[in-house]
Amino acid sequence: MVIETKHYAGHLSGHPNDEYWRQRLGKEEEGRLIYSPLRQNAGHCAAVRAVTSQACLDVEILNRVVLTGRASVTPALQASVRTPNALADELRHNCGEASGLMMGLWQRIVRVAHHTKR
Repeated sequence: MVIETKHYAGHLSGHPNDEYWRQRLGKEEEGRLIYSPLRQNAGHCAAVRAVTSQACLDVEILNRVVLTGRASVTPALQASVRTPNALADELRHNCGEASGLMMGLWQRIVRVAHHTKR
């Protein structure tokens, strides 16, 4: 699993397949284009896939984007991004009992994300 975290505010719109998404802050009409975190992380996933394939490891590489800020997203993006808590739930559900070390590290990331919201 390759995790891209983004700390955004405002409202994000676009489609999971788009190269760019639009971020609007407050009552902005136009906002600004931001590079799709899904596309960015797809590049990271490709790099991990290249390394694991060289090592003859047949592993599934999962692309996960976690939004730690207060941004809202359009319905089209909702299934493609996660909150920190949703990712923790996914790890618990799909990985059975995640190792204490892995969950401890994730909890540290979540604490830092919550601290920077203030």
